[in-house]
Amino acid sequence: MLVVACGGDQRDRTAAMPTADRACLVHAHQSEMHGAQFQPTQAVRRTTAPLAPIEVPPSAIAGKRTSGRTSIAPDEDTRRAIHIAGVTRTCPWFRICLDPSGVPSHVDVLRTSCFPRYDGQIVDTILQWRYSPFEINGAAVAVCTSVVLCYSQR
Repeated sequence: MLVVACGGDQRDRTAAMPTADRACLVHAHQSEMHGAQFQPTQAVRRTTAPLAPIEVPPSAIAGKRTSGRTSIAPDEDTRRAIHIAGVTRTCPWFRICLDPSGVPSHVDVLRTSCFPRYDGQIVDTILQWRYSPFEINGAAVAVCTSVVLCYSQR
């Protein structure tokens, strides 16, 4: 068994070592070493891969948007398709990830509007949004959160 210790966080790792953003200590436990007396500690050096984005609640970044419209109406063809389908309200959900500078790095559809063209239009618009950097302990970090955008028509 390998135990990875990063800043006090210890997790079992049975697969290959994950990429680490800071130096981590790897301890090989003799119980998994078939009786060998192997207990050295080796440092795993920082790589160029960034930390995974931190999941935050929508309220954490709600006031940090500096540009971009949240009222996103579908184009005329999609409005017509929504009307023909008898839908009066749709509320698709998206997962948005921001890089440390506050620029959306990617957007995933978590729950579709049931109108793919409209979902694509929303994703394109979200990718144009800009946020002030999200900081933890004074350092800008990448974050992800969910966004719900509702559209209603009669």
